[in-house]
Amino acid sequence: MSTSHVTSLDPSAAGRTLIASLPKPQDPHTVADAAAASGLALRDAERGLTWLTKEYRGHLRVTEGGELLYLFPTGFTQPWRTRDAFQRMGGKALDGAVAAGRFIVRAWLMIVLLAYVAIFVAILVGMMFARQGDSDNRRSSSSSGFGGMGFVLFRVLGTRAPGVAPGSAGDAAGRTRRRSTKG
Repeated sequence: MSTSHVTSLDPSAAGRTLIASLPKPQDPHTVADAAAASGLALRDAERGLTWLTKEYRGHLRVTEGGELLYLFPTGFTQPWRTRDAFQRMGGKALDGAVAAGRFIVRAWLMIVLLAYVAIFVAILVGMMFARQGDSDNRRSSSSSGFGGMGFVLFRVLGTRAPGVAPGSAGDAAGRTRRRSTKG
C-alpha cells in the first residue's frame, strides 16, 4: 500500500507565483480567485496571499458570506521602505546636528570662561606692575602685601583691606554703615 505525500509550496514561492498571475492587486481577490488565476492549490494560494499580506501590507475584508477578500492598496510595491529609510536618515541627521550643536555650545562656553579668566589674570598682573612702578604710592601699596593687588581684591569683594583703618576712605563696610545711619 502506498501513501501519497501531499506537498505544498513555500509561502514566499506561492506569493511570487501570485504576484505574476494577479493582474490588478488593488482589486479584492478571494482565495479561490487567486488559485484559479495562478493555477495553485487552494492551500498554496491561501498561504501565498497571507505571505503577500504581511510582505506588502495588504488588507483583508470579509464578505457577507464570510469569505476573506485580499486586496493590496499599493499593489505589489513597497513605497514605505523608501519613506522609512528617509525618516531614519533624517532622524540620524537630526541627532547628529543636535549633538554637534551641544558640542559647539559647550566648547563656546569653555572658551569664553577661559578668556574671562585670562583677562582677569592679565588685569591683575597689569595692576600689580603698575602699582610697583608708582613710587609716590609706595607706602599705601606695601600695606596690602601684594603691591596693591590685595587692596583691589578686597575692594572688589566688598571687605576691608588689611591695614585700612575702619571708617577711612578705603573701608567699604564703614561707608555703608555711615550711609545707613544718616538716613
